Amino acid sequence: MDALKSAGRAIIKSPGVPRHTWGTSKHEKLPENWTDTKETLLEGMVFNVKYLGMTLVGQPKGEDMAAAAIRRIVATARASAKKFRKVTLTVSPKGIIISDTETNDLIEDVSIYREVYYSVGMREIPLISYTRDTVTGITHLFNPLP
Repeated sequence: MDALKSAGRAIIKSPGVPRHTWGTSKHEKLPENWTDTKETLLEGMVFNVKYLGMTLVGQPKGEDMAAAAIRRIVATARASAKKFRKVTLTVSPKGIIISDTETNDLIEDVSIYREVYYSVGMREIPLISYTRDTVTGITHLFNPLP
């Protein structure tokens, strides 16, 4: 297992492997009284993010599933040479709405009843993911814009 980890690190650190620079995200912090604004809660919070990708998961439940899905998407995104799509992610009590930032086209509108699991990662890279329920699960991953 250690050999596999060291081989993975060597590939990631290799200068010949194209990868994206993730940078540090400097987002606006919520004010102390953010819970007092009912309009925001009803309309939803809006996040400007980069869409990193999606992957299928066998059983859409739990932290281990989310961590494995995030690792797969990040590995695929780092190996990819294409630019990420900038989208607007709106999270409300009704569900999640994803729309293109440039064209305002609706990409996806997922009901709160179809969403199974949310995850926010703050280790190396700030990440937001959610898994929705289909026959198998589908995990989508986003990186907040500064």
